[in-house]
This record gives sequence, C-alpha cells and structure tokens, in this order.
Amino acid sequence: MLAVLLMFTIARCDSGTFSDSVSQGDALERTNDLLSPPGGQSYCASIDAECDVDRNGRNDLIVTWDQPGAISVVVDADLGKVHNLSFGQDGPARLISAHGATSHVGKTHSVLVCTTSKKGSGPGNEIEVRSYPQFIKERVYRQPAEFSSVDYGHSSAILRNIDAFDHLAIGSPSLRYSPGGVVIPDAQLVCGIVEVTTLSEPAVTQVLKGLVPGDGFGSALAAIADINADGYADLLVGAPDGNSSDYRGGYVTLVSGKDASVIRRLNRTDLGLRRESRIGSAVLSVGDIDGDALSDFAVTAAGALDLGAVVIVSGKSAKPLFTLRAPKSSEDTLETFGSALALTYSITPQRIPLLVIGHPSRPVSSASGGEGAVYLYSMVDGSMRTELLSVDLDCQLGSVLSSLPPRDNREGVVFVSCGHHVMSYRAHLSTVGAKSTK
Repeated sequence: MLAVLLMFTIARCDSGTFSDSVSQGDALERTNDLLSPPGGQSYCASIDAECDVDRNGRNDLIVTWDQPGAISVVVDADLGKVHNLSFGQDGPARLISAHGATSHVGKTHSVLVCTTSKKGSGPGNEIEVRSYPQFIKERVYRQPAEFSSVDYGHSSAILRNIDAFDHLAIGSPSLRYSPGGVVIPDAQLVCGIVEVTTLSEPAVTQVLKGLVPGDGFGSALAAIADINADGYADLLVGAPDGNSSDYRGGYVTLVSGKDASVIRRLNRTDLGLRRESRIGSAVLSVGDIDGDALSDFAVTAAGALDLGAVVIVSGKSAKPLFTLRAPKSSEDTLETFGSALALTYSITPQRIPLLVIGHPSRPVSSASGGEGAVYLYSMVDGSMRTELLSVDLDCQLGSVLSSLPPRDNREGVVFVSCGHHVMSYRAHLSTVGAKSTK
C-alpha cells in the first residue's frame, strides 16, 4: 500500500560535533539546517541535486534513506521545506538511490527514478520510475534475463539533454551467466554492463560491456556535458577492478550518451598512477577548469599504493591537470578517500570552483570513536583549503556529498551526510591563491 507523507519542518543543529582544522579564514561553515529521516533511524544512501521536480525553475534535492526505504524531496533545496515519500508496507527491503528526471511517456512530467532491493527471493534489485508528486509506479527496469546479479543498478545516473529526452544510465558491475533466468551455482562471472535507456516511449536501450569479467565496469557513473559535440550529454564509467594487462589498476571510460559508443578510455599510465590504483572508484564532472570550453572531470584512485588520490582530467585532451592527495595521517586508512565527490563554489566575488572530497572511513578520535572527514580543494591550483572532521560515533562523515549546479549555487552550498542526517555547509575562502594544510 502506497503511503505519501507531507511534512514541512526545519530543525536546528547546535551540537559542536565537528571541527574545522583551519582557522585563518578558509572554512566549511555549517548552516543551522539539518535533515533527518522520516520515522526511523535510516542512513542517507544518496543525494541528487541536479533536478527540478516541481518545475518551478529552482533545483530540488532528492535524498534517499536506505532502511526502511523513504525519499525526501527537499523543495528548492531548502532543508526547511521537505516532502517525504514512503513506499508503505509493500515497499522494498532497502532503497539504494533515487534521482529526479523528466519523463516523456504520455506527457512530459517529473518522475523519481528509484533503485530498490526487493524483499525475499524475488528478482533482486529493480529500478522503479514513479510519478511526482503522486508517487505512482509507472515503469520497472530489471536486469537482463540471461544474467543473475546482486548489484543491478549498483550505480545510476541521469543524462539531462537540452532539447532531447533525459536518458537513464544503469550500472551492473558484477554479473553471472544465468540462461533462462535459472541461477547456476558458481556460474561464470561475466563482464559488467552499463545500459543507457531513454525515459520515453518507445524506450531505446543501448548496452556497453566492460573489457574483461570482474573488472567492476559500471561501479561508478556520472553524467558530463557533451564532449563529442553530438548534442547529447555523455557518461563517465568507472571500472576500478581492472585486471587485464593494459588496464590493471582500473580504468575510466568516456561514453557517448547518444549511442553508448566509446569516446575514449583512460588507464593508470594515462593518469600517471601505479598498478593497484583502483581507478574509477568514483567519477564526477567538474565543469570547465582549464578554459577550453569543454567539461573536465575528476577520477578517484582509491588503491593503497597510491595512498589516496583524485585526478582532475581535461575533457578535451584527456591529460591530467593536477592530482589531489589525501592529507597524511599516521592512523589513516585511505581506501575511501574520494569515495564521494561534489563541486561547489567559494563565497567570493571570483566564485572559485572547489572540489569537496569525502573520506568516510578516516579515524578521527579514538576516545569518541569519531569517523569521517570532508576536505575542500581549490580547482585553481589544487591546494587543500580546509578539512572538516567528525568526532561522532558511527557517523562516517562525507559518505554522501552533493551540491547545486552552478546556475543555482549562489551561496557555495554543499550537502554532507553524517549517519542519520544530512547537513548543509557554505564554502568560505579567505584568499584565491594557494594555501595548503598538508
């Protein structure tokens, strides 16, 4: 039974559970707004800030809470105005992610694209398209019948096209052969796939496969503005478990959003990294950093040998612009540095682009069990400007990050998950030039 809950609230968060390590003017300044899950202790699973589901010209936030599955639509990205949507008693066992999009089925209207993990021994993960604000199920996507997978829809992205239909990208990095839908014990692992399908009728779906089985192709997805000038937004695909000779240590594929053809692939040599880099653990479009009129992008390399790195890559030349390294810490585990990425802007007249990097497994306080950190890096010179540390138990600060796109982000706002809550911060810079806190 479908349940739709309406709630408009504002919560204030006055606890001093976070610390900014830099006091000379650079800071992530917390606002007084705090978003909590409706009716439970759910964890934040995803945040989408790239949509305008109420179609009023201002972007909204789509916040996913994992168990029991619920979605908070934050109207106009104002954490004080929240529309909570519940799946009811017949809902999924767990909600993995949700995006806002525009559907062209029947008529042009807003939808929520929800990746769910089903209860019991059903078909596994599904992707539901539900109308907004009615939250009525319109369509369901399931894994290809010849495969079995526990991670169908492990990653997903919406390719938003100007004067064209929105496309949905679905990543399934771990598939096993399952002829006729029969699951074979110890069935052979096959290449991960990414499906790109139109949110229209008739739906047109293109499928792209990884290079070799087990390379994690489709583990991370992100839309990027049109790179190959075909009029469609394109797609970044991460494959962090690459294990073939040329792609050992992972790789990133730039894919055409029009026909799912490969524009280019980048491996460890292209990015100046080492063998066990786990390239493509996360990917993000960061806008035009180098001034060549094409969007550039960030690639996380979470491998232990590279000690935590995020590489900023030119969209035009595919060459690294600079590499961002994790701050050194004697107690640190660096495998989650860069597992979440977001782009924001400084509150200065220059509006400096800033990359926000999450490091949710960083141990911060042995006394309190605090865990998680968020770092702010300048996209002008690659310097780290400030860090935000958690001293709360079971927080995993920065496991999910998001921000409004440039046209809407007038105040340098970034949204940060911390356990059962989502908080908003503003990015302040004292100067434009470099200042490292390493």
